[in-house]
Amino acid sequence: MKALIYGISFLCLFSLNNLSGQSRKWQFRPIAGISANSVYSPNAWTYKFSPYLLGLEVATLLKNGWSLVNDVYYIRKGTHSKKNSGNREQDYQFDFIIISPQLAYELGERSGLEYLFGLYTGIKLDAKARFYPDETFSDYDPEGQNEIDFGFNTSIRKYFEIGNVDLSIEPRFQLGLVTYSFTKQISFQLISTLSF
Repeated sequence: MKALIYGISFLCLFSLNNLSGQSRKWQFRPIAGISANSVYSPNAWTYKFSPYLLGLEVATLLKNGWSLVNDVYYIRKGTHSKKNSGNREQDYQFDFIIISPQLAYELGERSGLEYLFGLYTGIKLDAKARFYPDETFSDYDPEGQNEIDFGFNTSIRKYFEIGNVDLSIEPRFQLGLVTYSFTKQISFQLISTLSF
């Protein structure tokens, strides 16, 4: 399963990069953001806020309003159970490196808006959990936990020109397609990039 997911991810990166051609100019943009994360489950899980999202984006123009965008960034995901008598019974945090090849389409020549969609692979760096009444996190490595997550992104991006800098704001939805740990992951992310 791991080999299949890695293979699909790298095939997507390779194929999309080939679409861009050898003579195109690549633009590097720093990424920073925040996220609210949970899991796709009927049980009583709530969203967990995380200020940890930082990385790099590499983009190039294609044709007819299309662009190729490759993101690589660090993010902390996780979830926690609803409160019982004022306390969280279970609290999980997962650190990932996300690799995400995407296509972007310009929504109107002067709108400054883009629609983005693509796949992502999340490579696990660390997993921790705490269970009430413990106050500190400890390593979390249950039997059967995957080392990677895999899913899709979709988002809308708005560009703002500030002097010689282009600032973008992008609300992004990310849904895992494989079972990581005990279920699939969900992430709502607010991402910003800078272009000089």
